Amino acid sequence: MTRRDLLTTSAIETEGFTLETLTPLFMHGNRKNLEVRVPSIKGLLRYWWRTLQDLPSEKLINLETAKFGGINGDQGRRSPVRLRLEHSRTRLASAPLLPHRSSKKGISRAIDAHQSLRLLMVHLKRDAESAGEGGLTLKEEHSLYVRWMLLLSGFGQRAKRGAGAVQYEGFQWRTSSDIQDTLRDLLTRLKRDAAFQFPPPDTGCLLRRKEKPQSIHPQINAVWVGEPGLSAENVRERISRAGHSANSEGGPLGSSNPRFASPLHCTVRRVGQGYVPIITEITSRDMDKNDYREARDRF
Repeated sequence: MTRRDLLTTSAIETEGFTLETLTPLFMHGNRKNLEVRVPSIKGLLRYWWRTLQDLPSEKLINLETAKFGGINGDQGRRSPVRLRLEHSRTRLASAPLLPHRSSKKGISRAIDAHQSLRLLMVHLKRDAESAGEGGLTLKEEHSLYVRWMLLLSGFGQRAKRGAGAVQYEGFQWRTSSDIQDTLRDLLTRLKRDAAFQFPPPDTGCLLRRKEKPQSIHPQINAVWVGEPGLSAENVRERISRAGHSANSEGGPLGSSNPRFASPLHCTVRRVGQGYVPIITEITSRDMDKNDYREARDRF
């Protein structure tokens, strides 16, 4: 997408997503400057897109390149979608990376909670109107996957443990059932709902995969919602404490040596007048092992 394309407004289509930070957002750019990095968000979008694709590796790479651009072998392809942030003034703060054991050493600069961000999704008109999957246009498909990311993911460092939680203004939930309805609606519109069951939300489990996927890359296995708290930071502290308690020495819920990412993505969302943890389990190499299940259940 060239600068000339972007300046020719009739040639592009733009959709905006207004977000509010709920917990401190730790994200750094060049020279460790505090900033929200669009390439990092684009990487998250690709990751969460993959969690709903049960395809062998070669087909997955080819399809991802077609949807988001990239280099596959000797062939390069530009991305049909571009993300950018509208300039906004955000308040900075000092916050603990590990709120369950905060200390001066663990304090870092962050974009403060309750700051507004505006994420823009930009397509050339010819790309926006091209055919996506399931009878959707490519723009419609990308828009649904952005919402999927914004439902389950945080941004920046410690995002899997509640930091960088953002609330999309389109998600106005009053109960856990409303969250489940959003999950179901997105999956139905993306033609992915048949792979999942939707238990009664009062059980805490909002979504569960029916059968183990055939492909080995990380995919959605289950989504839970936890007990509400009065503040988002209180919920982040509970998530951080639970992770330390269940996996204090490193293990099936994440390790630095050997390096292994946690299969549990935990973020915070506003529901009614309170805040809840949303925990998403991704398929992993250890998910059928007893020690992983025990650690997950402790968490």
